[in-house]
Amino acid sequence: MNKIINLDGTLIELEKVKAILINEEGYFDIKLKSKFIKIILQNRKEYIFNPIINDFELIDISDEFLIEFPTDGDALRKFYKMQETWNESLI
Repeated sequence: MNKIINLDGTLIELEKVKAILINEEGYFDIKLKSKFIKIILQNRKEYIFNPIINDFELIDISDEFLIEFPTDGDALRKFYKMQETWNESLI
């Protein structure tokens, strides 16, 4: 059975997680403060209708999301807890 955790109201299936990031300079698209945790999920494939060719195409979708915490300390504690839980689920 897959391990699902509740990260402050966000349910995450750990088997689908590709990366968990927390730092000031680690994001290329946005400069974030460390009170954010960025979670990147594994790519998934989905069929999308393309009206130009009037057919469905299979595309890769990369999902990622940010979770904001009240303080840097809260984010860091949650990050370490999530890292520990993720490691345990992979064993």
